[in-house]
Amino acid sequence: SQSTFSYPFSVTPDKKLSINDVFAIYRDHFEGTPYDMTKGIFAGPFGNPNRQETSHSPFFNGVVGKKQGQFQRPISIPRGSYVSAVQTHIAHPKVWWAGDTGASSVFVPFFTGALRHGVTKLRCDENYASGNQL
Repeated sequence: SQSTFSYPFSVTPDKKLSINDVFAIYRDHFEGTPYDMTKGIFAGPFGNPNRQETSHSPFFNGVVGKKQGQFQRPISIPRGSYVSAVQTHIAHPKVWWAGDTGASSVFVPFFTGALRHGVTKLRCDENYASGNQL
């Protein structure tokens, strides 16, 4: 039987995804869908997609008005600490890192082969390259 709680483990995308497609997924708030979080009364006058965490909200746990429910939860939530995406199977593999939630960050590439040629070629301090703290 089909249930809304039985999601597939994985799905095949319609097209090959670029790294920018992956960034867009990490930044998504369901824009352009019936669940668009930038629309409606809870988005306010400026279309803010961020929502109050509802597990402790008196308006959603049945204390006020005896209403219960939750908002949809996008990948890009305000309490996100960081985002990473890894690119493999390319000439120069890299890890893309963003220092906050995907919607409010810039993705910075870190090349995985950066130390392949040793410290002297990169001209960086030996303690820095080996991760030693002074």
